[in-house]
Amino acid sequence: MEENDDLAPHICFSGAEDIQFYGTGGFHPVHIGEKFDHNRYEIVHKLGYGASGTVWLALDHTDHRFVALKILAADLFDRTWEINALEALAAGGQDHPGRRAVPKLLKRFDIQGPNGHHHCLVLEVAGCNLIQSMRVRAPWQFPLDVARAMVGEFIQGLDYIHSCGVVHGDMYLKNFLLFSPVFEKESADVEELYNHVGTPITVPVRRANGIINLPSAPFYSPNVPQYCVPPIEVYRPADSVMNARIIINDFSRSFPQRERHAVRTPIRFLAPETMFEGASGQPADVWGLACSIFEILGDFHLFPVYGDDWDELIMMMIRTIGWIPDDWWNRWTTKGEYFRDDGTFIRPTRFFPTRFWVGLGVRLVTMRTGPHPGQVAFGREEIDALEDMLRGMMRYRAWHRSTASEAAASRWMQEWSRVGYFNGH
Repeated sequence: MEENDDLAPHICFSGAEDIQFYGTGGFHPVHIGEKFDHNRYEIVHKLGYGASGTVWLALDHTDHRFVALKILAADLFDRTWEINALEALAAGGQDHPGRRAVPKLLKRFDIQGPNGHHHCLVLEVAGCNLIQSMRVRAPWQFPLDVARAMVGEFIQGLDYIHSCGVVHGDMYLKNFLLFSPVFEKESADVEELYNHVGTPITVPVRRANGIINLPSAPFYSPNVPQYCVPPIEVYRPADSVMNARIIINDFSRSFPQRERHAVRTPIRFLAPETMFEGASGQPADVWGLACSIFEILGDFHLFPVYGDDWDELIMMMIRTIGWIPDDWWNRWTTKGEYFRDDGTFIRPTRFFPTRFWVGLGVRLVTMRTGPHPGQVAFGREEIDALEDMLRGMMRYRAWHRSTASEAAASRWMQEWSRVGYFNGH
């Protein structure tokens, strides 16, 4: 997005996107009640935003249902990776069980606005992501059979994505969505929606001198909205979820299977080849999903690393999975902070819970035990099968790592995943 001097004075403290995203090449300003595509889609609330654009809850006046309307930033008009990925998913195998775990592109159209041309994507509307769901209240986890079913469907979903020749590129819990019953009514009713979630909050956009950005105001800028809208809150507490459709969402960082790019997932889901080799493809998706599986089935992070401390992440990988390849070890210049020359571990001087210094097998045994370590949640056979599947998905070398298809065919998937559980509940 190009710099625009007229934008600098505009401020909006709202919990919404940074107002500086608006300007030539940036986001399209949107307001509640605005209509798009020949008045078919009416904006009724805000769903979210990201680096690629904003996502709005819209009422489809033709099909009488709620949809998600994603309006991409203008500087992405010539980059169609996300559109290409969604169209590839729409054209994939009709009978693949993972097809139900990917978003449906219902329509696409383009608009011209004050900041440029924008692609608009109409998608099925879902709900909150898994991180939001697990943060609502204790015990911070899904019922075990629900968690097993989710894991099974996410593995099948990733297998489907890869079968379509797509790399997701951002595979982690924030992009795993639960569908909300609020949006799944046969006939959408805006008044009923507002009774359930409240009307949209609108926070005026002001210049530094306090003047609201209205068409009647001096120095009005059409490049920015008149107000910001914080995203709707439709969180489902994890422990209350008994039946849910799920999807793998947000293909804004996707790319074709034939290409290699650096993935940009949060550090605790980041595949090691991204750190040591700079780029990856579908194997990085598999690694990110494996880290996510541990969190869905358990109650904490597999690699509890915060910030961007790659050294700490590598140390945690070694303690949890095993030694990294020799060439990576030799290139790790700061390893002396964590390991002596003979390979023995140096206890960190700062606080670091000792329960994370053990191998994957022990971590699996202690999942979901909470304050009662004697109450093991998983049987020995399931733990062994789960460890086999996860270790395959987390082999260090990308070319040795299990594919999503191989994970889908694993023993744990066949005997414990509870795929189809949601269909009967």
